[in-house]
Amino acid sequence: MAAKNGAELAVIGHGCADFFLGIPPGIGGDLNVIFRAGKVRHLKRTRIGLGGALKTGVTTHNLGIPTILVGPVGDEPFGASLRQHIESIDPQLAEGLFVCPGGMTAHSFVIQPEGLDRAFGHHPGVVDLMTEGNIPWDNVEGVSWAHYGYLTLMEGMWENNGAEAKKMFARLKQMGIVTSMDVTVLDPNSEAGQQDWPAIMAEVLPYVDVFMPSESDIQPLGLAKLTGPAGASNIAKKILDLGSAIVVFKLGEKGIYVRVTDDLERLRCFGQQIFGGITKAHGYEFVVPSFEVKELDTTGSGDRAIGGFIASALKGQPIQWAAKTAAASGACSVSQPNRDEIDPDWLTLHHMMDAWNQPPDRFSSAFESLGFDWSSRYRLWLGSNDPRRK
Repeated sequence: MAAKNGAELAVIGHGCADFFLGIPPGIGGDLNVIFRAGKVRHLKRTRIGLGGALKTGVTTHNLGIPTILVGPVGDEPFGASLRQHIESIDPQLAEGLFVCPGGMTAHSFVIQPEGLDRAFGHHPGVVDLMTEGNIPWDNVEGVSWAHYGYLTLMEGMWENNGAEAKKMFARLKQMGIVTSMDVTVLDPNSEAGQQDWPAIMAEVLPYVDVFMPSESDIQPLGLAKLTGPAGASNIAKKILDLGSAIVVFKLGEKGIYVRVTDDLERLRCFGQQIFGGITKAHGYEFVVPSFEVKELDTTGSGDRAIGGFIASALKGQPIQWAAKTAAASGACSVSQPNRDEIDPDWLTLHHMMDAWNQPPDRFSSAFESLGFDWSSRYRLWLGSNDPRRK
C-alpha cells in the first residue's frame, strides 16, 4: 500500500534550528582566544539552517525520493521559522511536523573555527517530548522505509531502557516498513550519558534493519571506539548478533564500512525492490573508499551520507552502490559550506562521482594489515568475512 501523501520514506525524530556562528578566518582555533570573558568578538553573519536527523530527508528529497519529515516543533518563532524553511524546499516535506504547545523548538549553536572540527551547544527542547504515542502515524503508514535519529538526544525515547523507541520500531516493523537508525556522540556528563546504553540497544536493535552510526558515535553501545576497519568488523558482528540486518559505519576520510548478516531470513524484510534484492549480498563485508575532496565544513555530512545510502537503496541499486552514493553525498557535503540547498539532484551527484578521484591506496597499508583485500573487480576493500574473497 502506498502512503497517502505519496512518500516512500519517512525521516523521523530530531530536527532543530542550527545557528552557525560566523567565525572569521585567520583567528586560530582556540575557543578560549575566540571567546574571552569580558570581551566582544565581532563575527561574520550567523547562518540559520535545518539541523538534526531530519536533514537526511532533505538529501533524499533532492535525490528524487518522495520524503516526509516527522518530528516535533514548538509553537514559538524558532518553530515557525523552521517549518517555513522546510516548506520553502517542498511543502510535502513538512506535513509530518507536529506542534508541542508551550514547548521550544530544539536548537543548536555550531562553532567551527577554520581548519578544526565543529563544536556544538545544543538545547533539545521539544524533541525530549517525542514518544511513540505522539507520532502522526497517518503520515507514516504506507512508506517503504523509515529512518530515525537520534535516539541518544531524545529523552522521551531513551528513558525506561528505550521503551518508547522499542515501541516505535516494533510498530514500524508490524507495518511492514524497513527501518534504519542513527545516533550521536553522548555527553558523558549529561543525564543521557548516565543511561545503560548496552541495555537500551539490546532492546531496540532487533527492530532496526540498518544501523548507521559514525565512527565517533559508537559509545552508546558500550563498546570500544572504532579503530578503523578491524574495530568496525568486531563491533559490527556484535550489532548483527543483537538483531540488526545491516551495519553501516561512516568512517570519515577512510570511507564507508558495510557488513550484511548471513541470515537470509533476516534479510527478507527488504523484499526484491530495495537494493534490487539484498539476499544475494548476504555475508558481504566491505569498505568503499572515500572521495578525495577539499574539506570545508563537516556539519551534516553524516546525515547526508545516510540520505545518499537510503536513496540509492530505494532506487534498487546494489548495496555496494548505495555505499558509494553515501560516500559521494558525504563528500559533496564536506566540500561546500553547509547549507540545506547544496544537496544535488541524482544526476548531478553521479556526474560528481564520475569526476572525483576515489583513490583506494590512501589507507592501503592499514587496510591490508587488518585483513582487507583490494578488489579491482568490485572497486572495494573486501573484509575477511566477505564471501567474494573465497
